[in-house]
Amino acid sequence: MTHKTKLTVFALAASALLFTACKEHMNDEKYQSMPPTISGVTFHVAGTGSTDLHVGDKIVATVVQSSLGKLLYRADYSWETSSVESPTYTYSSMAIYDNDPHNPTDTIVVSKSGQYTLKFKGTYHISGNSTGWGGNYTEYFSDNTGKVSYALQGSGYASYVITIEKKLIVQPALQQ
Repeated sequence: MTHKTKLTVFALAASALLFTACKEHMNDEKYQSMPPTISGVTFHVAGTGSTDLHVGDKIVATVVQSSLGKLLYRADYSWETSSVESPTYTYSSMAIYDNDPHNPTDTIVVSKSGQYTLKFKGTYHISGNSTGWGGNYTEYFSDNTGKVSYALQGSGYASYVITIEKKLIVQPALQQ
């Protein structure tokens, strides 16, 4: 056997061993990334905690996680509210999730009373593997005020994408 042939055989054997070792851990829960599980969205007035929401109030929306995600290195957040003229938003658009797995929040000020749909999108970038993911699905909130959808996007550099739609009812401003 020539020197070049020996090196080729050695390289193939090393590659096979490495592939087998990586494949061995593919289904190991220790290396499995998982998205957070969402139980709902809450609304309250900043400073008072009141759930009686009025025009001009600083309304805090909080995505409530019933279980935290795992092996997620970054999370990107965005919020929008349908049919709101010039809404004001105050939220953090990015977090290093494994270091700071907080419930995402937004503070909204609405200038007109009515019913709105708040939309949240969280993109959770995977740092482990996603082979144990059960597939895309949607759950409806028990109070029939919205839904949360879970999806796996991409391959290689995959992400879990969570989208939420939640009804928001804002009453006319309180008379002074």
